[in-house]
Amino acid sequence: MTAVRTWVGFVLSLPIVVALAAVLTVAVMERTGSGSWSAARPRNSAEAAAMGRAADVVRFLRSGDDATRIYGIRAEIIAPTVRLVTTYEAAAWSGRVEMLRLLDREGATVDAAGRRDLACLSLDLAQPRLAAYLAPEILPACEPGRALALITARTTGE
Repeated sequence: MTAVRTWVGFVLSLPIVVALAAVLTVAVMERTGSGSWSAARPRNSAEAAAMGRAADVVRFLRSGDDATRIYGIRAEIIAPTVRLVTTYEAAAWSGRVEMLRLLDREGATVDAAGRRDLACLSLDLAQPRLAAYLAPEILPACEPGRALALITARTTGE
């Protein structure tokens, strides 16, 4: 009779043990970045900005990311030919003026020349609202395609 109770107890507890092991496995995989959902999680402020994830941008900036530093990003975030961008440049790809305002509010400043370059990039990306926010005085002065070509050249090494 004792052997039967032990066997029944084992059989009844097995689903709980398996479920707990599965949950722990997923938690460990997510924590290490190898989980199936971790691809959607940004790895730095540039990825977060490109994805339009404001809370993550703030978290990265407050943890020490520099919005003017060039970060490596995954190919699926923007494009396979765009793998090295600053957080500001990535924000231009998000297409959201609010993301640029957030960077400015967080103290992630870029000089006048940098804002001009970002405005030209925004025009290359067909984002005139972003360009108007960044540097409205330079809109007619951008050479079409040049800013985008410079960023693409970083990845391709040309």
